[in-house]
Amino acid sequence: MQEIALVALSNGLSIKQKESLENLIKLLENLSLKVHYQEDALFSDSKVGAVNAKQRAEIVNQYFKNPAIDYIFDLSGGDIANETICYLDYKAIKNSSCKLFGYSDLTTVINAIYSQTGKSSVLFQVRHLVDKSSNKQFEAFTSLLKNTKTNKLVNKYIQKNSEFIQGSSMKGLVLGGNIRCFLKLAGTPYWPDLKGNILFLESFSGLEGRIRTYLAQLQQLAVFEEISGLILGSFTEFDSKIGRDYLLDIVKEYVNPELPLVSTESIGHQKDSLPLIIGQELSLKTQLD
Repeated sequence: MQEIALVALSNGLSIKQKESLENLIKLLENLSLKVHYQEDALFSDSKVGAVNAKQRAEIVNQYFKNPAIDYIFDLSGGDIANETICYLDYKAIKNSSCKLFGYSDLTTVINAIYSQTGKSSVLFQVRHLVDKSSNKQFEAFTSLLKNTKTNKLVNKYIQKNSEFIQGSSMKGLVLGGNIRCFLKLAGTPYWPDLKGNILFLESFSGLEGRIRTYLAQLQQLAVFEEISGLILGSFTEFDSKIGRDYLLDIVKEYVNPELPLVSTESIGHQKDSLPLIIGQELSLKTQLD
């Protein structure tokens, strides 16, 4: 039986989410997973972590050091995951076969883990499984439990739900995640080397002004000159209120027209989002009709 741990490195969960947690645990146990968690370290009535940053990181460190734990699923999101990255035990993480799953604000942790250890993580929120939003999502998730290195099914679904806006193919190691949270790492030792790699970006909130700000900062960091390809996931608020086509027009203002650019609304904050492995190679190409 595989064993997993539930953690919250970013803002604590609301007490109102306890029933949802119970449903998630039942679902995971039905997948023959033994679930570990510290309830007092998951829930918080405030808008910050249930425990302080050092404690949150130490809980995760202990799970990485425990050889019985196969996966760590972070259930949180928000703003404060980056205050934990200086307390993570990267030597223990590198030596562990355990894999971290998390999304949104966990972008900071996932990319810090890659930059410090070369180890991949999965950009995915397991709480969404409770909603049973997509058979594809559930199949992709369970395939990763069998072997996160064999990600053929995940890549197949991403390929099927992607459109090339510029170029016709891209291949490389994928980094990135939530655009706002990824930029928190800029100028720190935890910023990953993007040269020759694919950058994935998504966003939950943000209309034109905010998205332009993020893109301008990436441009000023020379990111678009270094990467071999750019994948845009869902930009939830922008897509719904302004439209995807205008988002793509804005992005084209900042990137070289020769840079392979892919659009996919199958990865992001939506409840049926597909998982994406950060720190592992992905290959995409134009699909023939």
